Amino acid sequence: MHSHYDKNTMDIYIHSICKNKMNNIMKQTPMENVQELRDAAWFGLEKQKRSTGWLILLDIISPSMSALGVGIENKCRAYESLNKQGTHINSPEILLSPLTHDKVHKQISKDVLRIECEVKGVDTSKSYIRAMAIFSKRYPVISYVQGMCDIFKLFMDVHSISHDTHVAEALSYFCFEKIVSKYLDYFSSRQVGIERSIEEIEELLQKNRPKLFLHLQKSSVEVKYFAYNWMSTFLIREFLHHKEVFDAHFSLGPAEFIRFNVSFATALVIYLQETLMSSDFEGILYTLQRINEIEWSTMEIQRVLSVSYIIYSGGSLYEDLNKINKPQ
Repeated sequence: MHSHYDKNTMDIYIHSICKNKMNNIMKQTPMENVQELRDAAWFGLEKQKRSTGWLILLDIISPSMSALGVGIENKCRAYESLNKQGTHINSPEILLSPLTHDKVHKQISKDVLRIECEVKGVDTSKSYIRAMAIFSKRYPVISYVQGMCDIFKLFMDVHSISHDTHVAEALSYFCFEKIVSKYLDYFSSRQVGIERSIEEIEELLQKNRPKLFLHLQKSSVEVKYFAYNWMSTFLIREFLHHKEVFDAHFSLGPAEFIRFNVSFATALVIYLQETLMSSDFEGILYTLQRINEIEWSTMEIQRVLSVSYIIYSGGSLYEDLNKINKPQ
């Protein structure tokens, strides 16, 4: 794949910009081990360390090495307790009727059919159904929304590498809940969270690439035509096989997840600008609605993440990226 940023000097430059800015954040972190983990996560965690890394970065368990095992055991017990609670949830009784639960269960089961649930030769579809049922009971106003299984899969893929299915299910649930419960307005009937993110992407494109944004407008392409699906699962569907993308997201902590996610979505459009600028309405949507079909290299992912961080940190792409073009 080719893009406007295929220059070694630019890659080195933006990589150093982002590393310096990340190091500044790290200095503000009181715990040295968390600091090192965040720094490492920005550049991609090892597969075998990702499960524990994400649990710490998402504040699921304590970062203390001596307490890791106990922390995981406690989460497994807590999950089992949630599973046994059934409908005993703090919410209006009307929302917890058997009819409602039956309808939700059917929705979850239908969605699970789309998901590749096999892990190490074992069908884990029941884990998805169980976890999503628990979430729907704990958050009945939201209940279950199509696409949640895709988000849960991200965590199941990671935790299944280091743990057996039952432990992976429990840990995945708490990671899933940490993110989704913080951004419930993305899953409400009005989906105001998604609408807000789409507006923010539009603003960032106008700020950083006005010519590209104008081309989209002239081509009658509204940002919502492609960004709605992106933001409905936080681009997890599109980058499910590139866990390093979410290493970077989680390195900033749960509170900054959406802000960086919006920056990443914007950087994605900017990264593809050469193709988009030479395309019409149909071609633009063909490219942006099939992001998951692009074979991304590690270097390309790092480029997009680097641009994402410049946007996230409030920097100007024109100032930061065009410095290398100035005469010495």
